[in-house]
Amino acid sequence: MPSDLKEKYSILLKDPYLWMIRGVIGLAGVLYTPWMFAVLPIGEVLSLTWFDELFKDKVEQQREKSLEREKEKLLKLLSEKDKKWYGRVALYIEQVKKHLTHPAYRQQVDFDELSLAFIKKLILLRKAEAAERYMPEETMIHEIAELEKALKRETNTKVQAALAERLALQKQRLELKNRVGAKIREMEVQLKLIEDQILHLRDQAISSHIQDEADLEAGSRLPGSDLIERVTDLSRQLQISSELAEEMQAMLEDPSHPQFMKK
Repeated sequence: MPSDLKEKYSILLKDPYLWMIRGVIGLAGVLYTPWMFAVLPIGEVLSLTWFDELFKDKVEQQREKSLEREKEKLLKLLSEKDKKWYGRVALYIEQVKKHLTHPAYRQQVDFDELSLAFIKKLILLRKAEAAERYMPEETMIHEIAELEKALKRETNTKVQAALAERLALQKQRLELKNRVGAKIREMEVQLKLIEDQILHLRDQAISSHIQDEADLEAGSRLPGSDLIERVTDLSRQLQISSELAEEMQAMLEDPSHPQFMKK
């Protein structure tokens, strides 16, 4: 069952106001009409109609609290330098939210999720950097060369097989290290691009009156506004960085390097 549906049923069963409405309608049905079995379902429909509005507000509040708790927990994993970087991005996001106050923008751009995603990608980047530094490239190249020499000298077939297996593993680790290094550089670029896109969107929001419009198209029709392009660019960068993050996570879990298996 989807989490939001579970949350809805949980509130549906626990909310005292709903039970109060059910009780009043049920009591009225029992006391004043023999058609109580018809009145009770109607009362349930009425209470659920009211509940839908209540549910949206409560779920949104709980979602915001959950995101904030997760954000606080992840922030503890960042270095002071990264905290400053994230703090700058978070400030841009808050400024955008302050100017784009129309509820429709919340559906088009979820800045709370964006803020959390930036932290997660930043943590993944630092984890990948630590794994990539685990064994210096020079050490790995030297060990591969020594294994190749030993393999040429060895005459025992069993020892040759063991050396060949070790050599293949070291070459695989070196290749993985180089791939992770390339992904690290790519992720750094993506995070900086995301920061730039958020900054551009903030500048766009501050310099115009698009916050008074109900949707992206209406906001983009204003003179000098390119809100759609800004949001599209930001969404594209987020998609690219998410795909890159999945690739990096898969590499970090690659069994060919023990350090890369650490989560």
